[in-house]
Amino acid sequence: MFADGLVELISSEADFKIVGRSSTTVDARRFLRDAHPDIVLLDVRLPDGDGYSIHEWLNEAFDGDQPQVLYVTADDRLISIDRAMSLGAMAYLDKTGGWEEVAHAIRRAVAGSKTLGTNIAAKLAEYSFAPEADRRQLSVRETEILTGISEGLTAKEMSSQMGLALPTVRTYVVRLFKKLGAKDRAHAVSIGHVRGLIDS
Repeated sequence: MFADGLVELISSEADFKIVGRSSTTVDARRFLRDAHPDIVLLDVRLPDGDGYSIHEWLNEAFDGDQPQVLYVTADDRLISIDRAMSLGAMAYLDKTGGWEEVAHAIRRAVAGSKTLGTNIAAKLAEYSFAPEADRRQLSVRETEILTGISEGLTAKEMSSQMGLALPTVRTYVVRLFKKLGAKDRAHAVSIGHVRGLIDS
């Protein structure tokens, strides 16, 4: 539904022209090799893979003459944003940002300027101004505890599954909250998703 709306809105702009559309990585490679568009809009999550694989392929296949890549996605995790930008993305936009934001980013990309969606920029600002503790790396055990919390496990259940004493699990939880700057379990899980520490 989102893609249908995006195609309709892009087609309504006099200075834009849709030259093709693909819903899988396989179709995208086949189409892009022949069409060679100026701009490619990618989602991070695709039915048979992800947008990064298409982006990496574009960088290799066109070797300096590749299309400008813009991500329009629901994935607002820091790890995802960082990967897209490291591949050379000209924009990273949230699907909730609206059509005007996409059109603005396309025109900026053609002019050689990069764009972060309003919601994405806010997410990055929130992280940038977070306490230093919020940016520390978690240990393997702390990551396991965070994953357990995200799955709704109680301290007692994690104690049993991980073979740890209950007081030890509780100590890990306290340490985890402090390191993330989290107020409670839900806040810790939210931070974990944003930072890419646990799967969405």
